[in-house]
Amino acid sequence: MTKIEPRKIVPIAAKISAGKSFLLNVIYNIDFLECKAGIGTKFINIIRYNPKIDQPCFYHLKIEKDEDNYIFKKDSKYETKFGKEAIINENKNLNQKLDGSPEINYEEIFYMTELNEVEFIKDKDYLLTHDLCDVPGLSEYQDAKTNENKKLVYYNDFEKIVYEGVKEFGIVYDKSQNLNINEEEQENKENIEREQDDIYYEVNIEKRTYLTEVFKIIKNYIDGIIIVLSTENFYHEENFEIIAKLRKVINKDIKNCLIILNKIDLSQSPIDDINKCQGLFIQKFPKCKTFNLNLNTFIPLSAFKIKNELL
Repeated sequence: MTKIEPRKIVPIAAKISAGKSFLLNVIYNIDFLECKAGIGTKFINIIRYNPKIDQPCFYHLKIEKDEDNYIFKKDSKYETKFGKEAIINENKNLNQKLDGSPEINYEEIFYMTELNEVEFIKDKDYLLTHDLCDVPGLSEYQDAKTNENKKLVYYNDFEKIVYEGVKEFGIVYDKSQNLNINEEEQENKENIEREQDDIYYEVNIEKRTYLTEVFKIIKNYIDGIIIVLSTENFYHEENFEIIAKLRKVINKDIKNCLIILNKIDLSQSPIDDINKCQGLFIQKFPKCKTFNLNLNTFIPLSAFKIKNELL
């Protein structure tokens, strides 16, 4: 196996169906990445600009741990795919195969796409030092089968009881109240000064997921993150929980990142939705410790309109 040239990685982080794969297809002027309703991408696809090759290629990466780092090597046992059609077909085959897999081996689902041409991104020097990375949707409360059947999946039985209570009786559950803590413990808990925002302590990263396992592997390579929200569901709690979990896993400040409010063309009142989305960041991260919107760049856009403009 051949060790590949190490570069910085810019991962795309988002809920399911936020439009991240479509956005990457647009800005790279490709159609390799499968885009469909629900869960489309099921593997990690690192996209690299390589002007020295004659045509695009796609291959599997093997990962070796070296102390606190991970080394990426080209898998010699995997047949490299060359050309547009072969890469598109392999993307579909991998997504279909992994979608039916009962358990994911996260270290085995890393692949690389090398592009010999990138027409629309003018800063080629940046592309020679940074790879963008397509990551499966990071929503953890749904899977493919339950999403297709439109059934809710709960974290635990208590969560289910709470939801049913809200639905039937209008009961509101305040997550800041832990029913298993007695009054004395609760008082002591409230007296502890927290450095991070409350949501940071509320999220759980003990469960093995794409977010915990993939970002654990690439965290030392990360130089910026593109976080994509959809105008259709930017107000969902999962969007902000994903950001809090990212902060926990990579264990460094989330700054100099790109925050995209995608599908703005679907909004009936774009200005209102933009203001609401920015306001929610302040509401969910009032201390600006876990995440500070002012240290990042916020852009509302429509990937479909960008595609039309570039065409």
